[in-house]
Amino acid sequence: MCGFLAEISFFDKGKYLNYQNRETFDFRGPDKFSSFNTEFGSIQFARLSINGIDSGEQPFYIKKGLVGFGNGEVFNYLDLREKLPSFAKFKNSGSDIQVALEYLTEYGLDQICDLEGQFSLVLLDEINLNVSLLRDRTGEKPLYFRLTEEGIVVGSMISSLLFTNLTNVIQKSSVDKWCRYGFLPSGDTFFEEIKEVLPGYIYSYKDFSIEANRYWSWPKRGSRKLDQEFVSDLDKIIDKVSNEFIVSEVPVIIALSSGLDSNFVHMELSKRVSRNIPTLTLGFKESEFDESKDLNFLNTTAARIHIDINFADLDHVPLVQHINKFMDSPISDPGLIAFSALCSAVPKDVKVILTGDGGDELLRGYSIFRFYYLSKFAMWLIHLLGPKLGRLLAGRILESQDSAYLGFKQKLLRLTIGSLQQPKDRFSVAISSTYLHSYFFSGTSCDKFAIESKYDLENFFQQQNLPQVYLQKADRASMSFGIETRAFFLQRRIIEHFMCLNSRQASKIKFKKQLAKRFHLGEVSRRKHGFGVPMVEFMRAQPEPIWNLEKQGLMEDFLHDIWSKRSLNPAYANLSWCYLVLNYRFEEWLRIAPGIEINDGG
Repeated sequence: MCGFLAEISFFDKGKYLNYQNRETFDFRGPDKFSSFNTEFGSIQFARLSINGIDSGEQPFYIKKGLVGFGNGEVFNYLDLREKLPSFAKFKNSGSDIQVALEYLTEYGLDQICDLEGQFSLVLLDEINLNVSLLRDRTGEKPLYFRLTEEGIVVGSMISSLLFTNLTNVIQKSSVDKWCRYGFLPSGDTFFEEIKEVLPGYIYSYKDFSIEANRYWSWPKRGSRKLDQEFVSDLDKIIDKVSNEFIVSEVPVIIALSSGLDSNFVHMELSKRVSRNIPTLTLGFKESEFDESKDLNFLNTTAARIHIDINFADLDHVPLVQHINKFMDSPISDPGLIAFSALCSAVPKDVKVILTGDGGDELLRGYSIFRFYYLSKFAMWLIHLLGPKLGRLLAGRILESQDSAYLGFKQKLLRLTIGSLQQPKDRFSVAISSTYLHSYFFSGTSCDKFAIESKYDLENFFQQQNLPQVYLQKADRASMSFGIETRAFFLQRRIIEHFMCLNSRQASKIKFKKQLAKRFHLGEVSRRKHGFGVPMVEFMRAQPEPIWNLEKQGLMEDFLHDIWSKRSLNPAYANLSWCYLVLNYRFEEWLRIAPGIEINDGG
């Protein structure tokens, strides 16, 4: 994984922006930084070397007039290399990105579906005067662009595309939307001028305009049952993808919790891969959060190396400063904190973390799926109380001391506040970590987040929550420590196999029962929170910032009041965290481009 910033101008050659933004992305590539100038473009590239270490320098000429560069990993690049013609430039050497881009050049961009992995790729065609932007299926790797009077600017980070000599305008409605839901819809950013390339799309820039074409969509649910035949077919797929998934010239490690997903990944890789892969987990002093005692080393045949770190032993204030420095966009999900803590403890020689992320999206593993109809009924009952009594009930819960992570009070509070919203907004608000913001502000609703059925809920997690929250957590958090993250369940063949299940069969409980018939699973904790964080304790240790969100409609007195209650319960702790990261990000953006404007309309 790497980072880049490129300005391309076909009709005003040599007129490039003042690149003052190297610091916004060079942490993504600690191994080598390079500048690359062509007749039509200026490209800066920071490389994290995983494959093709000695021969994979970027950017590069694929052939005369065609420049390529990219971020991420193409897992099946050795197979793609075999399919290249004998005269190909990277037939016998080169990195996965080099091989993949030459493959697309040779056989056409519509063959992008042959690429397995996580990537954001750019092709600069100096002969036909166009630029192609390609992003992976599920949005694991970031890719942003902005159109200028001279051409197009492309980068791995939003912050990199801010310039003091260009207009940078923030829509206040985007701030309202983020505070309400915790993230923005895929494709949007806070800035009017900066857009995100959507997952599963190819964007083509030519003649000062951009055209988007989708090459992959999330499959619809099929009709299969989660039975032994399904698991047997899954076993065959895993045989094919396991060795591709871990292809790396540098050491890798598996991040474990006590849950089914990461243990399944560990079990399957241990059976199939010849080398021993070390494991890493995060423990807590609070028994409710500590999953390290329940770790389940499944079918491990080789002597294992396991690293167990404790969250309480880390210095939390520097950790928060580190998180906020590299996030690029604010993120409200507290899981980011735990994952960043995990990344901070990875051995220095390790550059790749393997995770079980994606399993919840494929098997409807979030608890809201199990309690969807009950929650919907509860929201309906609370809604009958009317807004006045609903707010009274929420106020009573908010003023009570509570440190339980999603305990009864917190669940009731979410349902109560959800019931105060418009019907289409209720669930998207209730499952957001910023839901308390909606108690104080009416906010701006978003049709893309409307959840009126289980089908809508599944789309929300797969197409909105996954690329936005997972991107920030897995990409930004790990890259800030010079580490790549790979999600086992987000490989195409695994996604498509699990999506063959009908909606009633997509269940973590059913999946575990089927696996138990074939493997010794041991005991997987029922009281599992993934990498959740005791936010009340964590936020208590954080110093209050100097608030700078008045232009965004958040007054200092209000922010101070919320902050003063952060030790009262998780609702206030989570909201305080949201405002903290938002405040820090705006300060960083203003430091990079002091002339940022805020548009109250729209």
